Amino acid sequence: MRYRFLGRSGLLVSEIGLGTNTFGGEHDARSRALGALSQADANAVMKTAFDNGVNLIDTADAYGGGESETRVGTALRDLGMARDDVILLTKFFHRTGPGPNAVGASRVHIMNSVERSLRKLGTGHIDLYMLHNYDPWTAMDETLDALDILVRQGKLRYIGCSNLYAWQVMLGLGVSERRMIARFAAIEGQYSVAERGIERELLPMAENQGLGVVAFGVLGSGLLTGKYAADGSAQGPARGEHTGATDRGRAARAVDALRPIAARHGATPGQAAIAWVLAKKQVSSVLLGARDAVQLENNLKSQALSLSPEEIATLDAVCPPGPEYPGVIQHRLASTRLPPPAS
Repeated sequence: MRYRFLGRSGLLVSEIGLGTNTFGGEHDARSRALGALSQADANAVMKTAFDNGVNLIDTADAYGGGESETRVGTALRDLGMARDDVILLTKFFHRTGPGPNAVGASRVHIMNSVERSLRKLGTGHIDLYMLHNYDPWTAMDETLDALDILVRQGKLRYIGCSNLYAWQVMLGLGVSERRMIARFAAIEGQYSVAERGIERELLPMAENQGLGVVAFGVLGSGLLTGKYAADGSAQGPARGEHTGATDRGRAARAVDALRPIAARHGATPGQAAIAWVLAKKQVSSVLLGARDAVQLENNLKSQALSLSPEEIATLDAVCPPGPEYPGVIQHRLASTRLPPPAS
């Protein structure tokens, strides 16, 4: 396993991390569709991850109908993992109860959520705690002030955010700079050969601001494995219908380009899709979820796959992010700013 720095922080994370939204949730319909792994199965998946050098474990208080964190914490104890050898990433925002304040990014919800997550994970601190969604009803000052208090208390090591626009991340960074409090160290975002929206503003912003990037959805909820037809129906030993958000048409075009590249390397389309994201310099870690240890073991092989510059360029050209205002104008006019060629 190779390790990369999380942005400008000194924290080293495995370039492949384990996503645990498949853990738990037997009584929750969405979680059952994702896997709803039992404790024994979760232990097997986490053991496979640790045996292969994975140190980043990604979860959230909403995953598995609220049970994923408990599965992760129990697995750490069952497997006898040294706490210092594991980077725990969890997230807050989603509703955790029926009360009016059991959701969002208010100080009240953050303070309640972090204590609950610490109990479930069975730990005294969280390594990377992320705002899971932008809260338009709570001032960013309030959110970051609460997170800063928790950092100073030693309950959090780093903070970050997921599913935010670039301007919202910059709003948070501005608040942190102005008030001299803890700042986001990383963002988490969807990124795959078929889903490239993160490249428009988030990746350039992260690189400029020294933020780590944790990528999820690198297999398009399974579409990029080649096991699904364009309509989402399974073509082979996939479990059930595809239910992810990745555009099926784009995914089908991506798989068509991935197949010959993967074949040249003796790999699967899914492994090639993971290798493409790993080749992006801005990415600190790629999250892989798994329904079982065998699936994880297979996907971890992507780390050994080195795509050539020509292969990366071929995949880059398949599903590029479409131009959006004002980018289309900025890109057209940027060249007019260059000095004229020497006569």
